[in-house]
Amino acid sequence: MMSMTPARMTKNVNVDGHRTSMRLEMEMWDALEDITRREGRNLHEICGLVHRRRHEASFTASMRVFIVAYYRSVIAGGQPLDAAMDAVGQGAT
Repeated sequence: MMSMTPARMTKNVNVDGHRTSMRLEMEMWDALEDITRREGRNLHEICGLVHRRRHEASFTASMRVFIVAYYRSVIAGGQPLDAAMDAVGQGAT
């Protein structure tokens, strides 16, 4: 029987000088890699931006929000990094 749960992978990231781990679906890691290329930044820089902007949501949840908001902005023809950071900054309500 096939599992309906997407495969996840844990990676270590450096966030503002602190090493932490993040467990995301492989598609999310692929999306982050694409975003880093598009933005000319590395994974640690993107993670640091999100970490500093998030509120009460977990770091991993904030990264997922960032990724989805980024691509929504790409589709809409907006400024994806700004839109994604705004979405993360809104936090949990």
